[in-house]
Amino acid sequence: MTHISCLHTVTGTQVVGMTIALANGTIISPTIRTHPALMKAMLAMVGRLGVIIDVTFAISPNFLVKRTVSHETAADFAAQMRELQEKYVACVAESCSASGIPDALQDAYESRQYFWHVAANDFMQMDFEPLEDDTNMTAIANGTFDYQVQPSVVTRNSGGRDGSHGSLDAIVCSNSDVSEIIDITFEDGFLVTTGAPNISEMYSTLNRMLFRPGTFPARDSYPSQNLLNYAVNKHLNVYDQFELAIPFSKAGDCFTHLVAVIYPGPEAPEEDQLALGIPIPALIRFIKAEDIFLSPCYGEPCVYLNIEDYFSHSSAGENTGTPNTWIHRVLAAMRGPRCRGRMHWGKAGWNEHAQRFNGSEEYPQSWCDFGCFVKEMDPNGKFQGQVEGDWQGQVEGDWQGQGKPMNHLSKS
Repeated sequence: MTHISCLHTVTGTQVVGMTIALANGTIISPTIRTHPALMKAMLAMVGRLGVIIDVTFAISPNFLVKRTVSHETAADFAAQMRELQEKYVACVAESCSASGIPDALQDAYESRQYFWHVAANDFMQMDFEPLEDDTNMTAIANGTFDYQVQPSVVTRNSGGRDGSHGSLDAIVCSNSDVSEIIDITFEDGFLVTTGAPNISEMYSTLNRMLFRPGTFPARDSYPSQNLLNYAVNKHLNVYDQFELAIPFSKAGDCFTHLVAVIYPGPEAPEEDQLALGIPIPALIRFIKAEDIFLSPCYGEPCVYLNIEDYFSHSSAGENTGTPNTWIHRVLAAMRGPRCRGRMHWGKAGWNEHAQRFNGSEEYPQSWCDFGCFVKEMDPNGKFQGQVEGDWQGQVEGDWQGQGKPMNHLSKS
């Protein structure tokens, strides 16, 4: 599945309508056109407003995308985020654009994503430029498009530093996907027991093959789960996926802090080498400000950082769920005041890093707006969840305090 977003929007904003069963049994079918205010609540309702029956997405024909690739270190990336933060803050202060994003930043980050090979200290920057080409669009549609990319072969021995098992003998890559995979021999748990630096370097090599520069149909150009990803990932154990949204106004402060925390220097003890807890590539993407009430990017563009924990559930810990203290220290830093990262509603980490979640503090501009919809659409708390202790105890007063009945089920 493609994970496209960038400074356009996230997947939820491609929804044009849905069918929902409300707490009282009523079935409604709001759309962006007929119920724009209601949809601001529905597009990130965290299960609180009803049961979704179906969703209608906007789609477009496949199109050509030019992909360019470059590499840099964590220090280089942190410096870029510092520049992004300073330019964004200055733009907001001067009201330099309607979106609050300077033209230079808009152009640079419009369609950019990164793979961060953390333990290898490698940031892989990918820029995507949609192209208009009617001739090749026809070829894409009928399946005759010629990628015109030479196959590449990478040979690599990925045995662990401690002499542990595991090898990646050869991978043959054709076009933008994998045509053949030769002699991949992993034992279960290899990728989490071989050692984070080797694993991270291996993924850096694989991604250099998978995401080479060139022009491809959009489905093949943007990062997606493909055959090679599957061939490798099927040998991995279950994992936890975390993703936090860092506002542009904190991007420089945050990544400067994260780089210092993750890379403390070779003399630091192993327990402080936090990169060891993130052997699998992290994904970084840029999202424009949104008006969806509970969007992590509500009111301000943000940088999404996605990291994954394969260690806690791996055979290295005998599948006992041994905590990955390295990765949780990184997540704690992302939740701290230097980053002010908002949790992704559908991913892991809530029990560890949002136990005392306070919606009115995390979403000061929109939490009470969302509360109005909760009060109207589920007044008896049929869809109330575990987090409702905070919602009812701390925020319900705010919702009551608005003191104005609202009929959001009408066309508004």
